[in-house]
This record gives sequence, C-alpha cells and structure tokens, in this order.
Amino acid sequence: MVCVLDLVELDELALELVAGADAAGRPLAGASVNEHADPTPWLRGGELLMCDGLELHRSKRHIDAYVDRIVAAGVAGLAIGIGENLPFARVPRLLANACEVAGLPLVKVPSTTPFAQVSEAVFSRLTQERFGEAPMMVETQRALTRAAAKPASSPSVVATLARLTGLLVMLCDTEAGLVTASPDVAAAPPAVVAAIREMAPRGLHGTAMVPCGDGYIRIEPVGATSLRGFLAYGTEHEGISEFQGSAARFAVWLLCIDLERQHVVRTLQRRPREEAAERLARGLTPAAAEQLLRSRGMHADRVKVALAQPSAGDIADAVNRVADLIPEALVGRDRSAVLIIIPADLPDLAARLAAGIPAWPVGLGGPVQPHQCPISLRQAQRGAQLAQQRGGGVLDVMTLASARILLEGVPADMLRSYADATLRPVESADGGELLLRTLRAWLAACGAADSAAAAAGVHRHTLRHRLQRVEQLTGRHLDNAHDRGELWLAFEARDLAATSGLPSLHLTAGTSSRRSYPRARTKYTAPATTGPRIHVRSAPLSALLTDPCSMGESIVSTQTAAPASMATRPLTLSPRQPQ
Repeated sequence: MVCVLDLVELDELALELVAGADAAGRPLAGASVNEHADPTPWLRGGELLMCDGLELHRSKRHIDAYVDRIVAAGVAGLAIGIGENLPFARVPRLLANACEVAGLPLVKVPSTTPFAQVSEAVFSRLTQERFGEAPMMVETQRALTRAAAKPASSPSVVATLARLTGLLVMLCDTEAGLVTASPDVAAAPPAVVAAIREMAPRGLHGTAMVPCGDGYIRIEPVGATSLRGFLAYGTEHEGISEFQGSAARFAVWLLCIDLERQHVVRTLQRRPREEAAERLARGLTPAAAEQLLRSRGMHADRVKVALAQPSAGDIADAVNRVADLIPEALVGRDRSAVLIIIPADLPDLAARLAAGIPAWPVGLGGPVQPHQCPISLRQAQRGAQLAQQRGGGVLDVMTLASARILLEGVPADMLRSYADATLRPVESADGGELLLRTLRAWLAACGAADSAAAAAGVHRHTLRHRLQRVEQLTGRHLDNAHDRGELWLAFEARDLAATSGLPSLHLTAGTSSRRSYPRARTKYTAPATTGPRIHVRSAPLSALLTDPCSMGESIVSTQTAAPASMATRPLTLSPRQPQ
C-alpha cells in the first residue's frame, strides 16, 4: 500500500506534509496533475492531485469550495508546488486550514522536485505491490468466478469478495435500495444512499467515495449497457489497498453479467403481461378486454390505471421494479412512463406505491370497466402531471373532486361537440362574442350582477340585457341551476379540448377562463322580429358521458312568436366559418 507518508519519507523528493496528517496513511491509487479550478471531471478517486495553483484564487470562499470539490471526488491527497517563480512562494494559510478541516493531506512540493518525479515514485511502488500480489489476485479471481457460476450469483459474489478482502461489500439497486450485503447490514449508510442518488442520473459514468469512520467507501456503477445497480465497498478502519480495489473491480464485471442476465430473463417473462397492459390502454371491445384480463390471471370487473414517471434509469428496469412491487398488476410502458393496470378493489394501492417508489410522480385514475382503460389512463396522466408539479408522490384523481378530472376522461372531439352544440346558438348570433364574454363573467361571479358587470366592463343593465339575450338564444333559464351548470361545463369542455392539440371548429376569442379581456363598452340591441322562434338545445351532459353519438345532434323546437320584449332574430344553423 502506497500512501502520502511513504512519499514524504523519500529524501529525494524533499516533500513536506503541511496539513491533514491524520489522513496521510490513506492508500493512493495513482497521481494526477491538473490545474483546472474544478478538476473533478478528470478524477476517479484515490489520487494524489498535484498543481501549482494557477487557477486558485486567494479568497477563503474560493479555496474552501475547491477543497470541498476534490474531497467529494475522493482525492487522497493534495500536493502544491511552491517556489519564487510559481504562483505561490509559500503554502497559503487559507489552503492549509481548509485541508486540515476537511481531513485532506496537503503536501508542499519544492520547485526543485518535478511533478513527474512524484508521479514516478507513486506508480513504481504501485507496480511493485501489484506484481507481489499477482498470485493472490489470481486465486481471488478464480474464487469470485466460481461464486458467479452459482444459481444465486450476486449474493455469492458479494459474500466471496467480502470474505477474501475483509471489506464491507454492499450491492444496491438504482434507487439506493440494499439488495445484498456482507457482512449483513440492515440498510446502506445514509452517506452511501445520498451518493448513489446523486450518481444515478449519470448512469455508468463516474465513481464516488464517501467517508466511513477512519476509512472510506468506494461506490462504482454496475451494468453493461444500462445502469443496473451500484457496488459499494470499503472499511471503517483504513483505506482500500490496491489488491482490494482490483478484486472489487473484477467483482463489478461479474455482477454486470449476472444483473444483465436477470434483466433479460425478467423482461422476457413479463413481456406478455406488458403487451396486455399496453393493449388495454389503447382500448378494446368489452368482450376482448375481459378475455385478455382473464388470460393474464386477473379476474376483476373494474380496474384502475396508474401512470408512474421514473426518476432515472432504463424504462425496462422501472417496469421490472414496479412489477416486483405489485405482482397483481399488469405493468407495461406508456412512452417514457410506467403503465400500471390493477384491480379496482386492490387494498392499500396508493400506500404501496408511495412506499415502493417514493420519489416518482404517480397518477392514479378512477375505477372503470376493463374496456374503458383509456379513460382511466387519461385521468392518470393528468394526475401524474399534478404529482410532478408537487414534487413527486402518489396523486389519486378521485380525491380531487374536480369536474375537470371528469371531463378529462372524455375524448377531445366529444368535448368539442358538446361545447359547440351548447354555445353555438350564442356565438352564431350578432354580437355573439360579447354575449359569451358576458355569460362567462356572470358564471364566474356566481351570478353576482355587480361583480360580473365589473369583470365584463359593462353596466349592470347591459349585463342583464345580454343575459336575457342568451336565454332567448339557448332556450335555457339562467335562474335554473341545471341550465347554469351545463353552460359552465360547456366552457370548461371547450377549454380542455383546446389544450389537446387538435384543431377547433368553433374556437372564438373570449372563451378561455385564463384569458383577460379588454373592458368593452359596446351596447348590443336585439331587433324585434315576428314569426316562429327557433331554439337549439344541446344534448345534456349525461349524454356526453354515456352516449357520445348524441354529441353532434341538436333538438330543434318551433314555438309561437314571443312578445316583442323577448323577441330574437332567427338562427343560422350552418357551421360557422373560421375567422
């Protein structure tokens, strides 16, 4: 084992230990020269980092940040060149204090000692150790290979590595969950969990080292093509020797093979269930949906759809993880999210999801019949969006008590048909845009005339006149709660359909509740007419949710002429041309 103390004891190098003497016995894995202000992208951990301080500012904040970065990267020691023609003629006190606080050995290198000579001393001793330990390494690799050939490959490899090296060895999944460890521990240390969660987004790139007592733990990613887990190994009493590190790296490759094999096997075994979930999400006939469910072992009259957004890693790994968490479910993919179809009466579903995948945003749709899975899926997609805005967790849309969630279960074309059939008589009339603005302002004000008039920018008498005009055109009575509710739902349906990305046939300005309108002062006077009055009435909301075919139909009734005070102009029933 080569350490900083070994180098300081070499007279030919003339090195001086300035700070961090307590950690000077930490093993060195190599030596590196780097003058960048942030050298961490070029570090692997365990190095003696050497520099002249070209990018080192003379401020406490900058020096503390520099030391913190290289310590987090696992540097085993820092060597700084000192001389009259160099940036520093003596070791900066701020740097010495920062290294002492961080427990990082700081070595002064005189200008007469080239960095190349220090590197040569480090690597020559590492080479001597490596050749001396070669026979032992061969036997260790043979033992690890025999362990990898056993049925329970990963636990055997971890146990064998710990027995032959004396290290604490932990295999964790991509979410820092402990898979197996030797010696047995209940869970990975908090510092290891935090480091894994920070490393996971980088995939197979990079390693980390975290302090553990007087020693440290090294963390390396495991996987051949995608991240499958992490191997953490180390000791609380001393550093990791070259022999221990070489044995652990060989174990990493054996674990890569085993985890990739497990991944392929699980994927093949679960593919029929994934395909079933994806087919149900696209929509099937009632008979086909029921038959598919029963063929996959799920006997449920009603189901729920959940959508989970993985925080990192391969989507196939995320599917396997959720399938392990909820064996009763059909688990598949919906783009980059995990699609989950479960029986509606499955107990404690939200709690199981929250406990098993706490960092993932999860939306849980409402209960539906199996052939109606697309409706529950749309609700789950909305719930996942809201859960992501809230920072993760499980959101059950049935707990929101929102009419908008109800409408999101209806296809956009049906929403648009319902809204057009309800609002078209108003928007097709002269001044229809002003009438729609006024009606929406009045509905938003809960029928308060003064507030609605102020919001619409009109006098309350003008407001009253326009509302009477709406009643005449729609055949609805605004003092009736049912009629008011259907008008309000028509506006909500149009807003929701407008966000679906499909073209709208009758989208007029002033129909969005999120849009602010100028204060209008235009007064509209309805000319008196004689003759029959035509009312166009849309199908009720119940038809929207039960019989979509009725959305394009209207009920046209002919009545006798109204009094002059309630007269209205005839309606044109042809489709309105886009402006």
